[in-house]
Amino acid sequence: MNQKKLRPNARQKGYLYILISAVLWGTLPIFSTLSYRYGSDALTSAAMRSYLSCAIFLIWMLANGSLKKLKLREIPFYLIYGVVAGGCTFACYMTAIEHLSIAMAAILLYTSPAFVILINRVVYKEPITRVKLLAVLCTFGGCLLVLQAYHVEILAHNLPWVGVGLAAGVCFSMTTVVGKKAKEYHDGRFNAGMMCIFGSLVFLAVKPPW
Repeated sequence: MNQKKLRPNARQKGYLYILISAVLWGTLPIFSTLSYRYGSDALTSAAMRSYLSCAIFLIWMLANGSLKKLKLREIPFYLIYGVVAGGCTFACYMTAIEHLSIAMAAILLYTSPAFVILINRVVYKEPITRVKLLAVLCTFGGCLLVLQAYHVEILAHNLPWVGVGLAAGVCFSMTTVVGKKAKEYHDGRFNAGMMCIFGSLVFLAVKPPW
């Protein structure tokens, strides 16, 4: 009886977390655009964002002792996870925002669910149902409309940055694809922390905080 009562509450809490994360993620282009107006570039903005999230998670995980759960053999996995899903996503998305409109950059990033469907088919052998196929087609169809693909000259001019935006979508999809494997090691909060901490290592070589 108690389990049945808990399930709806847990689901509602999950929906609330999704809503909050979507709202917070939606503020990213606003602050990115403001930082560009004050002379920052895409790489600097992405690096500062990554360092800040790394610092927050490090303090939190040190405070609650969860960082001790990390095993030495897990470091290569979380390193790849953080570099691709965290660091590369930040860098590509911020670069797309700098060179395209916010709407274009955002829609390219949100091709990630379509990439999740396609990659899961290859990696986890998950079937692509008619609904999933329709979702993929609608995603890329809407993407082409926002990018004004019917204006060949505009599309050709923006093509390199469209590629960067799509790369952000692919990298962001790794949050889910690789995250599915990460759940076998630790819970979602721990995995998110590791992604941000190891993801910040991408920028140490190119945009160190000092």
